[in-house]
Amino acid sequence: MVLHLLSQMFSPELADKVAHFAEYEPIKSSSHDPFVTNVKGFKHQIDNCQPETPVNSLKVGLLLYDNFELFDTFGPLEMFACANRTYANGSLFSLITLAETRYVRASKGPQFEVSHPYFLNDQTEDILDILFIPGGIGTIREVNNEKLLKWVKIAAEKATLVFTVCSGSAILAKAGSLDGKQATTNKLMFHEMTRYGPHVDWQQNARFVIDGKFHTSSGVAAGTDLALEIIARRVSQNFADVVARRAEFVRIKAPENDPFAADVPPKTFFRRAVVAISGVATDAIFNVGFKLGFRMKTSHFLKNII
Repeated sequence: MVLHLLSQMFSPELADKVAHFAEYEPIKSSSHDPFVTNVKGFKHQIDNCQPETPVNSLKVGLLLYDNFELFDTFGPLEMFACANRTYANGSLFSLITLAETRYVRASKGPQFEVSHPYFLNDQTEDILDILFIPGGIGTIREVNNEKLLKWVKIAAEKATLVFTVCSGSAILAKAGSLDGKQATTNKLMFHEMTRYGPHVDWQQNARFVIDGKFHTSSGVAAGTDLALEIIARRVSQNFADVVARRAEFVRIKAPENDPFAADVPPKTFFRRAVVAISGVATDAIFNVGFKLGFRMKTSHFLKNII
């Protein structure tokens, strides 16, 4: 609906660019709703998708930082919430939110209060089953945050499952947790993000990648597809399909086939030079800031430096 409004208020081209940025395939026909069958008989689908044996609940630790991406975060969380509502025997997922400060602000969005602020020194990593790291423009700051990276490394080792969306993969890669593993990340910023994991086997064409307990997705909306795959592997594909239908979300199931893979910019000499120079410059600025104890926000940096 929002993309339709953008198309009407501005232009179809702008709406298409927004959809590509979010790596989301919209339904453009207002007269065709693939979920119209939900009106009748959906209760029967819920009853028939229940697992034969109980499934234990997992605690999700959502790592937040200034300028995280909203869709990266709340798309997957909505699927986990829908899974809880669909499951007949309690909750499949519980959530805690983690940040270095009490409040964090989303990229171009609202401010949130977290449940576990100042978490780096309280051994929060010991109580997590799933470590969830969304992406966002704030990534370019956090890949230089040595204290956070050390915590991520330990938490990833202890977690049962590690889940990243978009440029969140760069944080996990910079921490060293993805060395020797397959992974993917945002397509529009593919080269900028993959430079933080030189020992990672980056999959350019993948919608999402599962390598052992490490689950990484491409940009933005791809994280919602991966969340549904996590649900499918915990319960069943049928259960995940019912969850997607409940959320009225058209799911992309094929992990190896990202429809937005063509958005990865060609790796020309000029592109490599720009990525290298801009990367060195931003890393140097944020590294100096951390060493001086100055918490420069990414939004301030982008507004005043770039």
